[in-house]
Amino acid sequence: MNLGDVFRRSWSFHKVCIVISDPRQDPINVVVVTCTSASFDRSCILTKAECLPLQHDSYISYQHSKIWADADLEKDLAAGGLTITHTLDAAALKKIHDGAAISQHLATGHHQILDAQGLLP
Repeated sequence: MNLGDVFRRSWSFHKVCIVISDPRQDPINVVVVTCTSASFDRSCILTKAECLPLQHDSYISYQHSKIWADADLEKDLAAGGLTITHTLDAAALKKIHDGAAISQHLATGHHQILDAQGLLP
């Protein structure tokens, strides 16, 4: 997987997931967020034009961010358990990272991973 990959898991295909950390820098701790149409955290909203798999403008759900090992994601990809549908451009990734920097709902450990990789402003 790569920073900015957008994917869907086969068991939850309606959820759009985004890799927001760099698996090459830390393959054990890959930060993944999902998108949602309703969220109390309004730190970042992506438009359908910025993320083609979205059906409508959506909030980044920082409070539901997860850590995955890159090896596990790659294994799921090879087995058909997830499908990469898009890769975000630099502007959309910056928007997500700017939102992560101000969100009160991103887990501290996830924030630290992004900060250590130089991805936060």
